[in-house]
Amino acid sequence: MNQAPGWYPNPNDPTTHRYWDGAKWTDDVGQPTMPLPSVGAPPPPPHGYHVGSASAQPWYKSKAAKISGGVVAGLVIIGLLVPSEDAPVPASSSPEPAPTVTVTAEPEATPEP
Repeated sequence: MNQAPGWYPNPNDPTTHRYWDGAKWTDDVGQPTMPLPSVGAPPPPPHGYHVGSASAQPWYKSKAAKISGGVVAGLVIIGLLVPSEDAPVPASSSPEPAPTVTVTAEPEATPEP
């Protein structure tokens, strides 16, 4: 047995503890004051699952995540539909006509001989 020295369940009587000195069992036997961790304890649940839930589910399937996602999606849609005050006004909606510039050419002077 390659375990650190300490109190372990007694191999001869599982209702008591016996001291392992790191190499062999000693004659020291005692009643457990608190339960020892189970050697075959189940592994922790995968990351993202709720602990203690009868039907473990990923966090993104929870009711709170669905509600939060719906609120965020609604705000994005509203933001796309409502123009901001800083948005440029399209040129086609301007009520004033664009100014025009007329260039007229002056007649050329004929050179004198």
